[in-house]
Amino acid sequence: MDSARAPVNLDKIISDFNVWEEAAAAVLQENNRLSLQVKHLQRQCTLYQEAEKCYINDITLLRCSTERLQNALAKRCDFENENAALRDQIVALHKSTVLLEMEHKKQIAESLDTLKAAHEAHKTELLRAQELVQRQSKQEIEVLQRQIQEKNAELRQIQKQLSDVERDRHTEVVKLRLEVCVLFSCGTVLSYKTVVCLTHPYKVRRQTVETSEAKGTVRPTIVHQP
Repeated sequence: MDSARAPVNLDKIISDFNVWEEAAAAVLQENNRLSLQVKHLQRQCTLYQEAEKCYINDITLLRCSTERLQNALAKRCDFENENAALRDQIVALHKSTVLLEMEHKKQIAESLDTLKAAHEAHKTELLRAQELVQRQSKQEIEVLQRQIQEKNAELRQIQKQLSDVERDRHTEVVKLRLEVCVLFSCGTVLSYKTVVCLTHPYKVRRQTVETSEAKGTVRPTIVHQP
């Protein structure tokens, strides 16, 4: 039976072994590069998540500021109610002075002039204060809305970048799988462990060559370590 055994071409075996060794080294290098890229992207994702938390905190602070402004407006409404009550008191005092006009005509006239002047000054000051508060409130609300829009735009940009990273990772995996399909289409026989090693970014630990005595072909087996 030894004489009937097919001769083995050692040069071809060595050549094939060198080719497989170079291919395995290239795949190992590519896997290492992809592993580093995945770690880098994971760090970026963590940074983006932390930035998103900061933006959420900023939005919460802006909401608190808005609530404080609303409370200030509510207090201003309370002041207006108090002013209305004061005006009612002024009317009551006016009625009282009318009843006492016969006795204190001169004093009532002076008091009326003083009250009218105070009323007009108070009304003017109140209108000025209202306009100032409304203008300041409007400006602050516009600033807050602008800041919220900017934060929302930044959040959308971060989400787009995360989507691009996921798409790039998926593209790299598809490329590796296409390389495996090309190897199969060329008639190369790969073991299951070899397919797993080419399609998943694991570290290649060693490679061995199995020679088929029946067909005279080289069947490399790449043993990987997760």
